[in-house]
Amino acid sequence: MATIGKTELVARLAKQTGKSVKETGEVVTATLDEIQAALKTGEEVRLVGFGSFVVRTAAARMGVNPQTRAKIRIPAKQRVRFSAGKDLSEAVTGSAAGARRSSFNPAGSAASNSSRSKAAPSRRG
Repeated sequence: MATIGKTELVARLAKQTGKSVKETGEVVTATLDEIQAALKTGEEVRLVGFGSFVVRTAAARMGVNPQTRAKIRIPAKQRVRFSAGKDLSEAVTGSAAGARRSSFNPAGSAASNSSRSKAAPSRRG
């Protein structure tokens, strides 16, 4: 599996948008800098459909030194967590994004129709 680095990402974005590589690189760098700055101040960064970045504290715990087998205390530390958004997850797993927007949903149509009839009384007299 190939890995896409920042340089390759910038080149692809530049080609897709028609902007220069330099200009696109500046925008990508600024975006990453702002995400980092927000996380440093404890803010959560949500990119709807793509995912969320949040800083969580990993609790202190006991560990074992593999060389000496001595027990050691591992201190608590801040960790960045990423949670993929629905659109990203569907794109990666191959779920049909259009299927959820479709009016035909055999699994959920009966449930949604019955809840509508309970929520709104019939106008028939």
